[in-house]
Amino acid sequence: MFKTLAVRTRIIPHLTSSAKPLLATSKENRGLSTVVDIPDIVKLSFHTENADFQLNAHIGNSLLQEAKRSNVNIAGICEGKKVCNSCHVHLDPRSYSLVGEPSEEEVDIFDLATGISDVYVPGRSRLCCQIKVTDALQGADIFIPHSSQG
Repeated sequence: MFKTLAVRTRIIPHLTSSAKPLLATSKENRGLSTVVDIPDIVKLSFHTENADFQLNAHIGNSLLQEAKRSNVNIAGICEGKKVCNSCHVHLDPRSYSLVGEPSEEEVDIFDLATGISDVYVPGRSRLCCQIKVTDALQGADIFIPHSSQG
C-alpha cells in the first residue's frame, strides 16, 4: 500500500503524518537521508456538466475524501457519515463492477431521497463516500449529477 522513497533532506514534515521516518547519516552526501512512506496513488477523473477534474487519489481514502481534497465540485454535505445523498455519483460500468453493489443501508438512502429518482441509475449509481480508492480504480471515470454538485 505504500512505496518507500529515500529523500536527501533534513526535514519533510508534510509528506506523511503516520509514518515515522528513519534517519541515517550517509557518507556520500554528508547529511541526513530520510526514508518516508508515500501512499500509492491512482489517477481518477471526475466529470460534471461543465468541468472535468483529473486527480491523483490516495489508495485507502474514500472517493469523497479525495474529491474534496482536490476541490472537485461535489456537495458531500454530511461529509461521509452516510446520512444524505449529496455525494451521489455515476460510475463507469467497469468501475461499478469493481466496487460492487451498494450496501442495504446505502440503497435505503437512495430510496428515501427526494429529487434523486430522476438521476438514480441502477448499475451505475453509488454514494462516493462509501467507495474506497483501490489500485483497481486506476483510470476510473466518475460522473457527478447536477443534484450532487456543490
